[in-house]
Amino acid sequence: MTQVSRHRIPKVIEERILSVFAKTLATLKTEKQVNLFLKDLLTSTEKVMLAKRIAIAFLLSKKYSYHDITLLLGVSVSTIAWVSERYSNAHNFKEIIDRVVKSEEMAKMWDSIGEKFASAMAVGKGRPFWGVVRNELQKEQKKRVF
Repeated sequence: MTQVSRHRIPKVIEERILSVFAKTLATLKTEKQVNLFLKDLLTSTEKVMLAKRIAIAFLLSKKYSYHDITLLLGVSVSTIAWVSERYSNAHNFKEIIDRVVKSEEMAKMWDSIGEKFASAMAVGKGRPFWGVVRNELQKEQKKRVF
């Protein structure tokens, strides 16, 4: 479990380092930059802990039950409740999660359109090529847990 030092720092210093942390995150422009930065900054346990919190919020936004989230992510009901409270009451957190959910739904929609297009094309002359395209799209969809 991650820990914070018992030694307290003055509030003004805490606020400053949190500001620098936020500004540092804001400079990251791509998913690759974020992944590399987090790889260098966090332990694997810290990354999993943060990712699970976001995944919990993501699943809550999709109306998953606490029981299903517990089974899927291996988290406690109290952790789900903690994230749920923040998701429900923290406007920025909810807005960001909802934005990601919406972009995921758009990606699924485009995947669906691509699959339908590939299926339609597989009927005609180009069957081998479009059949492969359809199969690849289906494989890609199965890789997505959420």
